Amino acid sequence: MDEQKKPILTLEYTIQPEEYLHFNQYFAKENFQAKKNKTTLVGAIETVVALILLYATATGEGQYRLMLILLSAALVAFGLYSMLFYTVIFPWSLKNAARKNYEKSDYLKNPIRQDFYPDSLVETSQGVENRFYWNEVSEIRETPILFMLILEEKRTILIPKSGLGDQIYELDECLKLIEQKYGKQRIGTGCRWQDR
Repeated sequence: MDEQKKPILTLEYTIQPEEYLHFNQYFAKENFQAKKNKTTLVGAIETVVALILLYATATGEGQYRLMLILLSAALVAFGLYSMLFYTVIFPWSLKNAARKNYEKSDYLKNPIRQDFYPDSLVETSQGVENRFYWNEVSEIRETPILFMLILEEKRTILIPKSGLGDQIYELDECLKLIEQKYGKQRIGTGCRWQDR
């Protein structure tokens, strides 16, 4: 029983704005890749059709010429918007939203302490303690700058690598034990620190 009371690893860190933005970009990319391809294709088709229509209207004659030119111009604008949405507009909006959410969140801006136990993780932030059992973790993800423990309740615990120093090796071993004992899978995307 004493084994359960003493943490096997304790981490203390603060999440930086860039790390929170990285987290948002990571999941946005995963969730919107299919939509991005479809929207870009539709935008390209709209733009090409609009340019053909605009050319035909500009070189022709008729009483509806001005209206067709305006409709063609609007179609070009919609097409360009569709093509640029996920490459320019969405990333800019996501960055602004992440920055605003970070600024509003006392949790993200204040120190966080994570105590790892054989059966659970105890997170302490702003004097509030939360316990998460390992069977509540649906998956463990790793990026070049973050570890992410994704809980079944659609919450993610972020652990930035930047402030871990040599504790990153202890955390890696701890996560390996959790993966083995609880059948969790770690999804990694660029785990460069292991090459040190």
